[in-house]
Amino acid sequence: MAYNETLNSNQTRFLWTEKGKLYEFVDILYKMNFIKSKNEFFALFEKPALATMVKWNPAKKYYLAYLLYRLYKEKQFIMIGNKGYFKYAEEHFCDFNGTPFKKNALKNIKLKISNNIDDYAFICKEVDEIIARISE
Repeated sequence: MAYNETLNSNQTRFLWTEKGKLYEFVDILYKMNFIKSKNEFFALFEKPALATMVKWNPAKKYYLAYLLYRLYKEKQFIMIGNKGYFKYAEEHFCDFNGTPFKKNALKNIKLKISNNIDDYAFICKEVDEIIARISE
């Protein structure tokens, strides 16, 4: 497969369900300095390729884990293919320097947040606000 070749529809990927406003969501992520490039994030949902890498602010990794969990739970996106959404995300997200996240890091962070919800109330509140804004 060529480096920039778009994935076939039957290959594992994220699919935005149109329940939320993807363009507004990406704009929010960019303005909050969560992502380095809007184009990379759009590509992950609109024209995914094997080489698509979204550069995510490593200081905001907890937000990524909880956002993915909530967006998936609320069916803002679905998975096409047989990989879990955290596993797929770990293959297509990296820090601002291009360093990939560790295996199972996002899943473990989500479990940590779920088991200590009071300690991460500020993250949950911000994620709630983001989801409310894109769901209007």
